[in-house]
Amino acid sequence: MSEREPSPMGATARRRGGIALVVVLVLLAAWGIVLAGVGTGLAVPAGVIPALELERSLALWNDEMGLLPWGLARILGITVYLDIPASSAVYAAVAGVVVCVVGIVLALPWRARAR
Repeated sequence: MSEREPSPMGATARRRGGIALVVVLVLLAAWGIVLAGVGTGLAVPAGVIPALELERSLALWNDEMGLLPWGLARILGITVYLDIPASSAVYAAVAGVVVCVVGIVLALPWRARAR
C-alpha cells in the first residue's frame, strides 16, 4: 500500500466513531426532551400554587385526599400544622424552570448551538 491509499481499517474506525457520536447526540437530545417535560410538569403547578395562595391550595387538596382527618386542615391551617414554609412552592417552581432550561439546551441540535 502506498501512502496515498487510505487504510481500510482506518475508514472502519472513523465510521464507528461517527456512529458512536451520533448515538451520543441522540441520547443527549432524548434526555433533553425528557428533562424539559419534567421541568415543565414541575414548574407549571408549582407556579400556579403561590398565585392561588398556598394555604388555600393545600386545603383544597386535603379535602380531596383526606390527608388530615376531621377538618384539622381547616381548623389549624394545613401549612401551620405540617410546618410547610410558604416559599416552598416558589422554590419548586424555580427548580422546575432550571430543569426545563437544561432540558431545552440538551435537546437543541448541535448545529444550532455552534452558531
